[in-house]
Amino acid sequence: MCCCLSICNRLLDGYIMFDDDILRLESDVPRVEETALEALTRLGFFALRTGDHGLDQFVLEMQGLVPCTLTEIVGDKGAGKTQLCYSIVAAFLRDPERKGGNIALIDTTGSYRPSRLLELLEKRWNMNKVHGAELLKRVFVRPANTSARLSSALDALIKAGKTSNVELVIVDNVGSAMADTLIDYRNSGIKNQVSVIRKLTKLALMGNWVIIVNHLVYWRVAPTPALGYKWINEIAHRIVITNDDRYCDVHWLKIFTNRTMSDDRVALELTTHGIKCFPEDETMNVLGYSQSQIMSTFQCTNDDYMFGNY
Repeated sequence: MCCCLSICNRLLDGYIMFDDDILRLESDVPRVEETALEALTRLGFFALRTGDHGLDQFVLEMQGLVPCTLTEIVGDKGAGKTQLCYSIVAAFLRDPERKGGNIALIDTTGSYRPSRLLELLEKRWNMNKVHGAELLKRVFVRPANTSARLSSALDALIKAGKTSNVELVIVDNVGSAMADTLIDYRNSGIKNQVSVIRKLTKLALMGNWVIIVNHLVYWRVAPTPALGYKWINEIAHRIVITNDDRYCDVHWLKIFTNRTMSDDRVALELTTHGIKCFPEDETMNVLGYSQSQIMSTFQCTNDDYMFGNY
């Protein structure tokens, strides 16, 4: 104990002796603060994977899929939002570290396709249909095409707590279920939106991964997550997928962590094997135009719309 106190005191003084070397802690070096959860996530202990190594590395570096946090996947129509969710679900199901965990998928549009999940398991991990079908039993699907039904489904999950063994919650598509809140937006609409967000956040704080899918709407030129300014400002963590104007098979993925803007992004391709990520140099070779041209395809969107500055 005395030795530990001595080391701590010397660290506070600005240096520590180790094997006759002096490690000086420069006061002008910027310090980055993070919680224990953020540190463990950065180190990969709570990494939620997609099955593609390149995308997994990017998501890990950007802390894009973390537990105890409400994450919204938002993007253009046909950009691959649901396919990204399917890749996450398939990777979760076959991960030996998650074999005791279940998935709650709230389907608001009736678009859930277990056959697509089975196809991912077969083609990406060479899994036979019998084993794949057994894994799909851990996915519990509940329809909810209105905000009231979505709220009821979330209440049931909260009430069940850990007894359900649910570790991953996905709502696809939240914009569809919550569309009725826009009818009387400034009165009951905002109130209902905040209530749903609070319930989603509560589920996340119970130690779960909570992912919601939303779509972009175009308002005053720049694309904006649907459901209005209150919804936009209440969610701090987003994964944005946009289509490329020049190449229909290419999509761009960016991550906004705790409302922190970043220019880093990766190119995605949607395949029968799931989401495929392209490194920057490979992307330029495949697409045939420079990085400056690539970046220009996103200039009209900027990042202000993420925080309601529109």
